[in-house]
Amino acid sequence: MLSFLSSWVKMILSIYIFATLVEIVLPTNKFKKYVRFVLGFIILITIIMPIFQFIGKNIDVENTVASYYEKYSLEDGNNTNLNEYNKQLILEFKNNLSKRIEEDIKNRLNLEYVVKDIKIDENMSSLSFGKVYSLTLIRSYKSNIKPVEKVVIGRTNEEDAETIKVKKYLSEYLKISQDEITVIK
Repeated sequence: MLSFLSSWVKMILSIYIFATLVEIVLPTNKFKKYVRFVLGFIILITIIMPIFQFIGKNIDVENTVASYYEKYSLEDGNNTNLNEYNKQLILEFKNNLSKRIEEDIKNRLNLEYVVKDIKIDENMSSLSFGKVYSLTLIRSYKSNIKPVEKVVIGRTNEEDAETIKVKKYLSEYLKISQDEITVIK
């Protein structure tokens, strides 16, 4: 019994030292919190497993982890899950990009526009993933009353100064042609 406890404590200490070394070696970034989680999980399993064995309940961790891996694995014909995940990821990317564009127009130009439609490169394996191809904006007014636009007789399809300013800014910001940006007032 004493040798069992001694080996158990040695195992916990060696895994804890290994986890500490891994944390020291890793750079500080978002990836580090996932590594900490996994290392903490390994330490927790190391502490708990002998307790269950001592109580008399034999739990097979390897088979349990393997069954969860098979259930949630994306390799064995679960491409529909991967496709749905990718669609959700692209939709979330578009929503975040739209919000960022709206905020930038508001902060830089002091104008309120809502992104109605945005077309991007949706190929996730492409280097140009997320590149904006076209954009449609709608002028947003704080109240439901739209200001009366200046009526000019004799000119057609000319853009006002505000539209030109928005198109120019977005063209430089998103690195797309002004022809690909549609502004609806």
